[in-house]
Amino acid sequence: MAGFKKGAFSVAGKAGVDVVPVTLLGTGDLMPSGQEGSLRPGAVRIVVHQPIPTKGRDTGKVCVRAHMCVQACTHARVFLLAAGCAGSWA
Repeated sequence: MAGFKKGAFSVAGKAGVDVVPVTLLGTGDLMPSGQEGSLRPGAVRIVVHQPIPTKGRDTGKVCVRAHMCVQACTHARVFLLAAGCAGSWA
């Protein structure tokens, strides 16, 4: 997963509003890399994480924290799939 750009985090910080990271799980199964022209049927799980306060915080650190939230959720799904424990994560 590529890093996040800081623009949205900078705007949120200036506005004094929280950032709410969102993870989309399963999108790679629906539209594999290099095959963007074909869309497969399937399900996508949306995970809405806890808000991250921006007021008085370094924009770069907020950006890194949001990235870590999304990345941890993505890695947890991969681990569960590899262990055969997909359940509702599939």
